[in-house]
Amino acid sequence: GLIVDIARRQQALDDYLEVLGFVAHELKSPLAGARTQLTTIEDGYVGDVSEEMKRPLAALRRALDYGLEVAQSFNQLSRAEGEEFKARIIEIEDFATEIAQLAASAHETAAALRGMSISLEGEAKHVWGDPDLLRVVMNNLVGNAVKYGREGGIIRITLQHTANGHRIEVYNEGVGVAPEKFGGLFEKFYRVQDPATKAARGTGVGLYLVRRFIELQGGT
Repeated sequence: GLIVDIARRQQALDDYLEVLGFVAHELKSPLAGARTQLTTIEDGYVGDVSEEMKRPLAALRRALDYGLEVAQSFNQLSRAEGEEFKARIIEIEDFATEIAQLAASAHETAAALRGMSISLEGEAKHVWGDPDLLRVVMNNLVGNAVKYGREGGIIRITLQHTANGHRIEVYNEGVGVAPEKFGGLFEKFYRVQDPATKAARGTGVGLYLVRRFIELQGGT
């Protein structure tokens, strides 16, 4: 009975992940297309944008950005939870330019809109890891730093060689997280309930994927 029950649960999980991945994948293209059209409107290519329209257009952009974040996060989650999902370990010549700088550049505009600056310090040469998974890791960490940091604050990415390999830190300035909530930070669907950050919507998937992808590569 136990073996059959476990098999059924695994099949149900596999079916759930397949549907989740399909829906998330199908949502990405129309959402990205809508955001592109919105940019065309905001930039004045179809006529001047009145002051009255700027606020609702900004709200629409926030909604589309969040929709895209959800679609991308759940698409990545559906892949990461599959039994066949494995890390592809190769040597990364320069982590700073091949991984970290790309994440910083991807969030540079969002950071600037909040008066934040992003800096990159140190280096990590000849890192063994999966570059695709590490790009997701850094993108999620820097994105979180921008989303939950204080306006006008700094975001600092630090790369350091250690006796055990390499250490990567992403630092921001914000309200912080209470020590008793540390344990849940990297759990699936976990979100810190804090009045100071309730306006910043998230899926509760990003940090879980960070942990999942790093552990797949033998890191912590």
